[in-house]
Amino acid sequence: MDTGLVIDGWLSVAEAAERLSISVQRVRQLLHAGELDGRKGPGGWVVAENAVRAREQAPPAAGRPLSSHMAWLVVAQLLSADSRPESGVDLEPDRRDRYRLRHLLANRGLERDWALWLSRRADVAHYWVHPGVVQSVLNDPRVSVSGAGVAAAAGAEIAGGDVSDLYLSSEALPGVINDYGLESDPAGQLQIHLWRPGSGAEYVLRPGKPVPVVLAALDLLSAPDSRAHHWARTFIQQNAEGMPILSTERGVSVPSGPEEKQGRQVR
Repeated sequence: MDTGLVIDGWLSVAEAAERLSISVQRVRQLLHAGELDGRKGPGGWVVAENAVRAREQAPPAAGRPLSSHMAWLVVAQLLSADSRPESGVDLEPDRRDRYRLRHLLANRGLERDWALWLSRRADVAHYWVHPGVVQSVLNDPRVSVSGAGVAAAAGAEIAGGDVSDLYLSSEALPGVINDYGLESDPAGQLQIHLWRPGSGAEYVLRPGKPVPVVLAALDLLSAPDSRAHHWARTFIQQNAEGMPILSTERGVSVPSGPEEKQGRQVR
């Protein structure tokens, strides 16, 4: 057990894990690999506090996407910086995630590749469907439409392309495939962002309604049209500067379900 006497300058394995927002097992792995300074005594391992502090202050690794859960927390922060009424979401970080989020975002830099950083929020798949039912798919109550149409409705002077962007729960995909005859095709007209229940997406998305503008902007960062890409990057960076987690120390909690806090915004 790692429960030995901890003196000034040293942390228990559990304390180090909480500070770094990783598991106790991961801390032990880092200690054994020599990537984290520590000592093993009769009561177990203790970790050098200065080593933990250095690891906390190191900027996030370049080119490394966030986990799905953390990606949706960042999306929620971007949304909370947008004054549009539809930008209110229920997803709030707990104390541990809040600490990690503040560190990640404070070190993000304006050059952040948001498209890559938040890419794990959903798995992208392409499907072909008969042209005559494309609009029916987009109007389906299980679907959240994204992309150029959402951006244009928000005032962006960009044109839509040949591919329709939409978000769909991975649990709802089989039913939509069956109902409309979707076929997997890299050149298909539907670009579907499949989100996993429990990732946090369910607090941001409202099936049957368009996605929030910030999320559409994130999707347009990968658009081939240079105007769409420029608009999306500018829009996201403007919202990034106003993320509340960088300007408040107030504690929050994670609600147990999206149906319990309708209409509340991230604080």
